[in-house]
Amino acid sequence: LSQSQADLEEALIEAEEANKQLEAMGDVQSAIEEELVRTHDEKIAELESVINSLREENAALEEDCKRLKQELEKEIEAHEEEARIKTTEYETTQNQYAEEIAMLQGKLDKTASEDRSREIELKEWEEAIKLSKEETQKFQDEVERLELALKNSKADYEALQSEMEELTQAFDDTAIREKRESDGQHA
Repeated sequence: LSQSQADLEEALIEAEEANKQLEAMGDVQSAIEEELVRTHDEKIAELESVINSLREENAALEEDCKRLKQELEKEIEAHEEEARIKTTEYETTQNQYAEEIAMLQGKLDKTASEDRSREIELKEWEEAIKLSKEETQKFQDEVERLELALKNSKADYEALQSEMEELTQAFDDTAIREKRESDGQHA
């Protein structure tokens, strides 16, 4: 009987030791779970901070794009108005010069039948016509330059619009990727 009692006592001691080991393992598991929760919370906070930062950057970029677009639209309007003014001035001047040229041509025809002294006057009128044509050509060159500037301004605007679309797409892609990563960590 005393052998059975000794065996029972020994079994009881072994059971107590096993119980202590289980309790120690439970404490380690709890510590690991707490560390995982803390790490998970830190990652969520970090991701939220990154998302907020990206939102702020996006808002700033959108504001800059909006401002640049407004400035560009104003410049385009100014160039278009300037082109309209120059075109109107050119057309008015061209009409005036056409009238002057027609008038001068009539005088030249009339003076051709007059004597030699009128030949000097005729040469002066021809010089005036030449100057008028040169000035008309200068106005045509200016109109072409303004039209090119307008075309370049429109191309710049389209390039800005394209860059804005790329920035918006990049932001959307980043937000989707972070959402997926966040959803994956929550799961």
